[in-house]
Amino acid sequence: MRRVLLSVVALASGAALLTTAAPADPGQKKGGTLRIARIRDLDSVDPALAYSIHERMIHFATCAQLYTNPDKPAPEGLTVIPEVALGFPTVSKDRRTQTIELKRTYRFHTGQPVGAANFVAAFNRVAAVNRDADPQYRSPGTGYLHEIVGADAVIDGKAQTIAGVRALGPYALQIRTTKPLGDLAARLTMPFFCPIATNTPATEIEDPLGSGPYYVASRVRNRQVVLERNRFYRGSRPANVERIVWTISAPDACRAAVEQDELDYCTFLAPTAAQEIAAEYGVNKGRFFVSRDLSTNFFAFNHDRPAFRGSGQIPLKQAINWAIDRPALVRAAGYLSGKRTDQILPPAMARGASIYPLGGVTGRSLAKARALLAKAKLKPKTLVLYAGNTGNLGIDPIWAQIFQFNMKRLGIDVDVRFFPHPAQYDKAGTRGEPFDVVIDGFAADYADGSGFFGPLLSGAGITAATGSTTNLAYFDRPRYNREIERINGLFGQARRRAAWAQLDVDMIRNDPPWAPIMNAAHRDFISESFGCYFFHPVVWLDLAAVCKK
Repeated sequence: MRRVLLSVVALASGAALLTTAAPADPGQKKGGTLRIARIRDLDSVDPALAYSIHERMIHFATCAQLYTNPDKPAPEGLTVIPEVALGFPTVSKDRRTQTIELKRTYRFHTGQPVGAANFVAAFNRVAAVNRDADPQYRSPGTGYLHEIVGADAVIDGKAQTIAGVRALGPYALQIRTTKPLGDLAARLTMPFFCPIATNTPATEIEDPLGSGPYYVASRVRNRQVVLERNRFYRGSRPANVERIVWTISAPDACRAAVEQDELDYCTFLAPTAAQEIAAEYGVNKGRFFVSRDLSTNFFAFNHDRPAFRGSGQIPLKQAINWAIDRPALVRAAGYLSGKRTDQILPPAMARGASIYPLGGVTGRSLAKARALLAKAKLKPKTLVLYAGNTGNLGIDPIWAQIFQFNMKRLGIDVDVRFFPHPAQYDKAGTRGEPFDVVIDGFAADYADGSGFFGPLLSGAGITAATGSTTNLAYFDRPRYNREIERINGLFGQARRRAAWAQLDVDMIRNDPPWAPIMNAAHRDFISESFGCYFFHPVVWLDLAAVCKK
């Protein structure tokens, strides 16, 4: 459940600029060192605690999961495929027990075999682990355990092991759930469920076992992380470079080092760099790449507030979607900022539909917005907008001004209240906060529609006392709650994808919880000796697939 800040998701304009390079073919050069820099240290290399996209990149290279996403561009890269698992789970008649047979060929970098007990240990540790002996600092993966029988007992400290996860033998795993869980295989692509040693402590570790093409060979905090090839790896994923070295660098210095071939890749570019680099090297021509990720930015409507509460306010929500100037919002985000959207799901997961204006506000669209507003039961004179004032490249204030202007044309004033990130989200996530709209963004944790609809748009995650950390729209419609539950009980990737895409169109057209703005894109500037560039739609740069020339 990754909240998106535009300061850390690189940004692209125009569909023609958005592409993804194909992964290297087997004949590409092997060996060499891939040199990467980012502006600050990784939060953690512990698979149960690491959560940022850059940590996800590392764990995609170092973990052999039960299931994974192939080293392919979207949409193929969104498919869930078996990795350590022999095949997809065998599902019981009541659809609440899933049994997974494991391959016997996987080894940790120590040479020890990877078996069912190592995955059981991972589940139990995600439920119990804390950082720095702080019981309040839990694994983000606990949010994906609640439907597993007995997981909450471990999370709450009432049990040592999860009753619903057990090894049936050295290479067979059984998972029992409280309800049918059709996205289980997709959830298991996340690094939280990376196999670990059975005696791994329930506190943060710096030296996780590597079961994928690479392993974490060393880490010096605030200095560097080194990945080395796992010489015992016998899986099908590539492992082109011999070594991967992560260091820390300021954006301008990092860019200069890439230009001079002293570094191969910067995980972050300065805000002004994209246009300069594009002018010199072109876009998607070998050195500078722009690719779509799985994120959406949007204005979330607070359905606890009178302006958006109840079916009588649906016309107001539709009116706002007709009135906002999406091209202006995307331009404000900067050069190569993103592709405007009027849907919930990013394009690789959605069914294309033209619902609201994407070409800007015209006389016709403004007349449509005013006509819809006239149908609203309550016509608010003022809306309160929560926005960020730091950490977002200064984009929130500009978006707030555009929103103000767009609403003024409907006769609605906007009272903008600014907060630092993440205080903006802490306040918006507190039930009863006096806001009507909040600027938000979200990137899926895994390639299934449940990764959006479950945390963002299901009423199940909202509590009366504390509110919601993800559903900032406080969208709690019984009809859609039931539909989300129904779709998440479906099995079969194609069937699920079609159902989520249809729900997207239905919801955003008939009862929009948000006014979607844009799907962000990612910018990568690479050195002249960097080969086999490949942007993975889920994990961004695919470290195992790249090579050195």
